[in-house]
Amino acid sequence: MLESLPGGGEPFSVEAARRPSPAARLKGLPEPVDQVEDFGIDGPGGHLALRLYRPGAASPPLLVFLHGGGWVIGDLEIQDGLCRALANRAGCAVLSVDYRLAPEHPFPAAADDAWAACCWAAAHGADVEGDEAGRQRSNAANAISFQRGDAAAAFAAAHTVVERSYRTSIVHQSYLEPHATMVDPAAPDGGVTVWSCTQAQFAVRKEVAAVLALAESDVVVKPMPVGGGFGGKFLLYEPLVALAARAAAAPVRLVLTRQEEMLAALPAPAALITIKLAAAADGTLTAIAADFKFDSGCFPNAPQSIAALMTGSVYQCPNLDVQGAA
Repeated sequence: MLESLPGGGEPFSVEAARRPSPAARLKGLPEPVDQVEDFGIDGPGGHLALRLYRPGAASPPLLVFLHGGGWVIGDLEIQDGLCRALANRAGCAVLSVDYRLAPEHPFPAAADDAWAACCWAAAHGADVEGDEAGRQRSNAANAISFQRGDAAAAFAAAHTVVERSYRTSIVHQSYLEPHATMVDPAAPDGGVTVWSCTQAQFAVRKEVAAVLALAESDVVVKPMPVGGGFGGKFLLYEPLVALAARAAAAPVRLVLTRQEEMLAALPAPAALITIKLAAAADGTLTAIAADFKFDSGCFPNAPQSIAALMTGSVYQCPNLDVQGAA
C-alpha cells in the first residue's frame, strides 16, 4: 500500500522514511554533556540498546526518553541533539531507548521494549558517579551520612544489641483543603503577591523570586491556614502559577480537585527503616545506627535528612552512624 501512494518520484517505503533528511539532524558539533554512555540491557527481544546522558549535577532525576516516529522510524542518533539539550537545560539525566521498530517487529514489540527500559530505570536510576572501573548504577539519590564517635567499636563492646527493620507504606496526608495558590503580579513596586496554603512561606518566596528573577523582598507570601499538611505543603505549584500570572498580566488562581490532589501532590513516601541500638548493662544507650531508604518515585527528594536529624538528636548518645537516601 505504501508503494502505491500517489505523488511520483521515488516509491515511498519504510526504508525511504527512515533515511534521514539533512534537516533531521542538528547541524554543527554535538552539544557537550558531562557524560554520554552507550550500553545495553537484556530486553524482551534480546539486546536493547540504551544511551544515557548525564549532566554535571550530582544525583540528578532520570527521564526515560522514547523517540517519536510512530514505532516505525527514529533511532538514537536522530534524537541525540534533543537529548543533550534536555539533559543540560532540565538538569536531569536522560535515558534514550532504541526500541524495536515495525514492521520488522510488530506491535507490541516497541511498547515491550519501552516498558523494559522503564523498569531498568526504576531499578538503577541515573547514579553513575565515579570512574569507569568502579562505576555502579543505583536508583538511590541524595544520600546523606552522619557519624559521631566510633559506632562499630561501641557495638562490639555493648552488653546488649537490638536491631529491627520496619516498612511503612506510601500515605496521603489528606489535609482538609486541597492545594490552592493565587498570584497577583500587579504589586505597585513591580513585585508579586502570593496566597498559598503552605507550611513554608520563606521557601515559596525564595523559589518564586528565583523563577521571576526578582529580589526576595519583591515577593510577598501570604500563607493561608493549612488543615493538616504533615510535610506535604511546603512548595509545589507556586512558581508555575507565578509564571502564568506574569504571562497573563493578571491574577491567576490554581485549585486542585481531590482527584488531582491524589495524582499530582506530595504524599508521604514509603520507607524501609533499619535501626540498631547498643546499650550498656545499666540500659544506657552507647550507640545508634540507622539506615533510611525512602521510595520517592522519580523524585530525588524525601525526608531522609529530617529522619536522620531526629534519630541522632533526640537521645544523648556518644556514637552514631546514620545513613539515608531517596
